[in-house]
Amino acid sequence: MQSPLCPICSRKLGFFGTAKISGGVRICRSCAELLRVDPLRLPYLTVGEAVVLAKKGRENLELFKTFKPTRQVSAVDFWLRVDDEKGLWYVCITKKPGNPPIYPKSALLGYRLLENGQMIAEHRRGRDRMRGASPDYDGYDSLRSMRFQLDIDGYEDGPLEMELVGDSSSDIIPGSVLYRAYQSEAADFSGLMSSILDEGR
Repeated sequence: MQSPLCPICSRKLGFFGTAKISGGVRICRSCAELLRVDPLRLPYLTVGEAVVLAKKGRENLELFKTFKPTRQVSAVDFWLRVDDEKGLWYVCITKKPGNPPIYPKSALLGYRLLENGQMIAEHRRGRDRMRGASPDYDGYDSLRSMRFQLDIDGYEDGPLEMELVGDSSSDIIPGSVLYRAYQSEAADFSGLMSSILDEGR
């Protein structure tokens, strides 16, 4: 009996190492990784949609192979890297990513920094200054969450969220050493994102 073929790359499919998309259609693991979608979305992708996403993923991978960071910062588990020669950037949650989505500088439309769900800073393209300022921290006695929201042109799932502190069960007291460390990393991240915004005009 002839082995079935992956509908995306036409390679033979084994019994193991495959993923299923809409209709129970099996695709190879390599193509599934190129799709770069949440595994929960896979069963709802049609073959046509998977082919388009795999093509974009393959193009992105080739771009990533030539990406040479000239600037980078990290905040907790996130890395933001910029290739100034090509005018590209990406953000990832590992120091050595495999195929992170890469964007031109012009794709970053703005970003926000939120603490405990409240926006404390925002930067949009076309604005020379940050909107919002550090709040009066007498209003709460512990930092429970801190996250960035990035508005990216072409990113279909709404703002890209990066959680630096997520519903922390331990108290992070404003003014403490740990709090200042988070603030410092957030400031470095904000600084580089602001540069990307300014340079992408």
